[in-house]
Amino acid sequence: MLAIAFIANILLFAAAWAWCVRLRNFSPVDTFWAFGIGITSLFFLFGDTPADGKRITAGILIAAWSLRLGASPSEADR
Repeated sequence: MLAIAFIANILLFAAAWAWCVRLRNFSPVDTFWAFGIGITSLFFLFGDTPADGKRITAGILIAAWSLRLGASPSEADR
């Protein structure tokens, strides 16, 4: 499971970096980072065990953090 997450994150972040280089704007990297870490966290949280109350609560908090961080406007957009 760790290898899958590692490879997925490397591919996601490499694609995001290449896109930002092409745009000549590196502000979107933070958005990709926030959503990528949030999705990876949820993957590990719910990947191989049944969801109980604590995991669901943690999942809600992780999702809220990731969405808040990823959806906030960047400095370039202000």
